[in-house]
Amino acid sequence: MRLRFTTSANRCGYSTVRRLGLSLDVMEPSLRITLDAASSRSPGWQVAQRIQYVVAQVADAYAGLPLNEVTDALARAQALKHQAGRRCVILVTLQFGLNAAEQLQGLADLLRMTSERFAFWVRLHPAMLERREEIRGYLANAGQYELDECTDLPLQALLPYTDVHLTHSSTAVIDAAQYGVCSVVTTAYGAELFGPLLAAGTAHVETGGASRLQRILGRMVAGGRHRPPIAVPSAEAAFSKLLADACSARRGTT
Repeated sequence: MRLRFTTSANRCGYSTVRRLGLSLDVMEPSLRITLDAASSRSPGWQVAQRIQYVVAQVADAYAGLPLNEVTDALARAQALKHQAGRRCVILVTLQFGLNAAEQLQGLADLLRMTSERFAFWVRLHPAMLERREEIRGYLANAGQYELDECTDLPLQALLPYTDVHLTHSSTAVIDAAQYGVCSVVTTAYGAELFGPLLAAGTAHVETGGASRLQRILGRMVAGGRHRPPIAVPSAEAAFSKLLADACSARRGTT
């Protein structure tokens, strides 16, 4: 059996799942599970979020890279933090498939109001890398921000130096929580995806404009990074539940 988990953040295949030691004995060997933005409301999605974290962490963002490349990535991230000076770092993860009004206009307004107070690290989704210059042009007159290094470096190199994570609906909310970084989700759609993290206080929702975002970012920065990483349930149990939910949905029993 081959399994592919597809989310808006990463993809992993059979070999990675095997390294987790998970059982692959499934009654329907032809079953292929795809979890993406379009199926985010389907049964088992919250379980899939947690599985995604387990897979991503075990696989390790740096797997297969020479040690000097890992060291270089961490050094570049540290240099970005140094450039921020005394400003707190706000990591903004953009989502693909959205128009400017859905995420860029609000970001531009926020930059105009707060870029002297906060250091904004804007990170493109991997599926929108070809829009780099378009995004740069849109934000050109908005204020100070960093785009290239934040997009090119691994997310895991940036999170240790991030104070608050800001996003429309990126699953980087999950990664941030594991580094003790709280997230602000700016849409009701995003809030639907991260119910357990919202309940735990690791993520917050603010769907208002730049002024309201400025206030909540200020409060979160003042609170510091004291929240421990969230607990992840047994990968075996979560994986089994995910498969059971998917099979039930396929048979039309849920």
